[in-house]
Amino acid sequence: MVSVFIPTHNASAIIGKTLQSVLSQTYVELEVWAVDDCSTDDTVQVLKDWQKRDSRLHIISKEKNEGFVPYSWNRVFPLLKGEFTLYMSHDDYLSPDCIALLVKAQQETGADCVIPDCVFTYDDGRQQSSAFVLHPSSLLSPQKAFARMLNYDIPGFALWRTSVIRNVGMVTEAWNSDEGMQRIWALNCKNGVSLCPAARFFYRLTDASITRGLKPYHLTGLKTQRRLLNAAFANGIWWRYPLPVIRFAWQYLKSYRYLHQQLGKDCK
Repeated sequence: MVSVFIPTHNASAIIGKTLQSVLSQTYVELEVWAVDDCSTDDTVQVLKDWQKRDSRLHIISKEKNEGFVPYSWNRVFPLLKGEFTLYMSHDDYLSPDCIALLVKAQQETGADCVIPDCVFTYDDGRQQSSAFVLHPSSLLSPQKAFARMLNYDIPGFALWRTSVIRNVGMVTEAWNSDEGMQRIWALNCKNGVSLCPAARFFYRLTDASITRGLKPYHLTGLKTQRRLLNAAFANGIWWRYPLPVIRFAWQYLKSYRYLHQQLGKDCK
């Protein structure tokens, strides 16, 4: 079984398309967990309507708004029954055979993580193939996968072995802790990481995305970058794959300077 985790917040206008893409997958052995972060629109009602149509959908409604996805990860971790777990945002969607292809690649390689291709989609309907260079590979070592994921040479969206990510866990120190922990999870994939470019994950970029613009909470993202740099040094990645680590360290310094100049306060 594959577990699909979808955190939601004020997504009534788009969550239907996301659920349709998941629940109509050619791979049917699924459970879907939607964790709603106190939506103020009709998101929960839309979820309930879909649940009536397909009992594979399960809903968790939080008592208070926690703001960011890492908190929702910690809510859903104990409930996941699938051997593997796929995360997607409430406005992302999948090609019809995405999960089937990911499962097939996992069975062929034995990997703890299988990464699909990623296609950026925009509000105006445009689609853009990602810059990620994805080639079918028998296996990437955990260290090589971490190095390639560090600067988005390959995406963090993936089919993960549930026991691996649950054992490593999720920190909540930053707005993008989940993004950082995807790379830490890769580092803990002892059976390696496989790439599956035939499986397509459609990632939506909108003006409302939390990555867009400059917001005070973006300052906490420096903690995520520091965590990844520490992992790179602690695991010897800095000397095995020096170029991606240097690129990432340089980006951290630029981010630190920019965020502190623009927001005018310390990250504590």
